Amino acid sequence: MYLLPYMEQDALWREYKVYLVPDGEAGWYSIQQVSNWNRPSPQYMRCPSDDWDHGTNATSNYAGSLGPQCQIGPCGFNPYQFQNCWEPGPAANIAGIPGSPSHGNSPFPDHIRGCFNRMGAKIRLADMIDGSSNTIMIGEVRPNEHDHMPWRGSWVHFNGGMAHAGTLPPINYRTDSPDWCSPADRSRTNWNLSWGFKSRHPGGAQFVMGDGSVAFLTENIDYILYQYLGCRNDRMPAQIQ
Repeated sequence: MYLLPYMEQDALWREYKVYLVPDGEAGWYSIQQVSNWNRPSPQYMRCPSDDWDHGTNATSNYAGSLGPQCQIGPCGFNPYQFQNCWEPGPAANIAGIPGSPSHGNSPFPDHIRGCFNRMGAKIRLADMIDGSSNTIMIGEVRPNEHDHMPWRGSWVHFNGGMAHAGTLPPINYRTDSPDWCSPADRSRTNWNLSWGFKSRHPGGAQFVMGDGSVAFLTENIDYILYQYLGCRNDRMPAQIQ
């Protein structure tokens, strides 16, 4: 929504911003839920290949990246945690990527591994110290496989809006079950799995890097390389191949 004035949509921005309310400790704002809101998302926020009904439930097919931010799910099944949390876990950290608060719930930039977050920590382009061309900023998501993306869940309008996706789950990992934690390895309510980038494109998904370039990353990308591309300050060599 904050990009609207830069996309020749200033009139739409003025219409939206009257609904902004304080959210978080860093002066961030989010859009409050409006009972009579009935505006579909703009065309450029939708992927033509996705089957989500944006006319009924307006949202976006693109989300700001949390990177390899801790994201423990509620189902007791967290195969892609890798100890990138402050809480104890079964595996060692990935070299160069320190632990972090779960789900990006912090107003402090030092606690955020990617470029976006839920609580208003302000990340600048200068904070992509690994190089903006080698840092994921935005990626594709599927609202039907994520419990926070659809408007129907009332999550998309607060907690940073479209900042609920990271690189810990592999690209195109399917979470197509709507049932709470059932099965735990396919449920969209299991945040450790569903908060990943995915699309209906065969073999991968589209990403916007910090320098504005667009890259199609395959779902077979080396997992550690994917985490380094997601983290803005791991100081490890990583380059899109």
